[in-house]
Amino acid sequence: MIRSNVPSWYCSTASPCPRPPWTLLLPILQTQYRLLRFDFLGQGQSDRPAGEKYTLTEQADMAMQLIDHLCIERFYLVGLSYGGMVAQHFARRFRARILKLILASTLAWSDEASQRISDSWIAAHKAGGLDLRETISIPRLFSSRFPAANSAMLEGLKQMAGMLDWNAVVRLINGVKEHDARNWLHTLTVPTLILVGNEDRLTPRYQAELIQERLLGAKLEVIPYAMSCISKRQKHSAMPSAASAAPDNRG
Repeated sequence: MIRSNVPSWYCSTASPCPRPPWTLLLPILQTQYRLLRFDFLGQGQSDRPAGEKYTLTEQADMAMQLIDHLCIERFYLVGLSYGGMVAQHFARRFRARILKLILASTLAWSDEASQRISDSWIAAHKAGGLDLRETISIPRLFSSRFPAANSAMLEGLKQMAGMLDWNAVVRLINGVKEHDARNWLHTLTVPTLILVGNEDRLTPRYQAELIQERLLGAKLEVIPYAMSCISKRQKHSAMPSAASAAPDNRG
């Protein structure tokens, strides 16, 4: 059982890797929040049951089961990329439990461009394995300045990517392909902050603007020189203050 006067910050992310890159933010967040982090079904050290897909709604329901088990009543919720899509479904089902919501580098719906990117990863893996998959991924995941300045980090991320259970990744992708929150985003009466990188190609700015348009009073912050893998330096200014920055639109 977890009890604290400090609101929990439930971190919901996208990486099947054992140590996702966003963990660089932990020293910043842990100074102000009590964090709950876990791996979704098919990711990290969680189970990878066979099947066609892992749906976003079942991921949200399992997250809620864990939160209830830990006796956490209300909390801030931040979802990055895949986790941002899960967070939308979570907020739709359990919005009374959320104090404020942060959606970072994520999609309002899986449109044709998004689905073609996913299909290209699957095709690359079949044709050339990890090397080809990483070759086509880097320009979609990282900003224009990042690869040249962080070659050693990219090699480390490639090694992590090589540890993935690719069949589980395909099930995660198949779940994302069903995501379409456009018709019910307006029902999420949760104070929300939306973060997006101005160079983001994987979860582009037009998707963030669509989320803002559908969510009454939501605030959008565009981070310069950033893509889907927003760096520690780029998020430093946005994340610690996010709980106060998200507008209170509950009325």
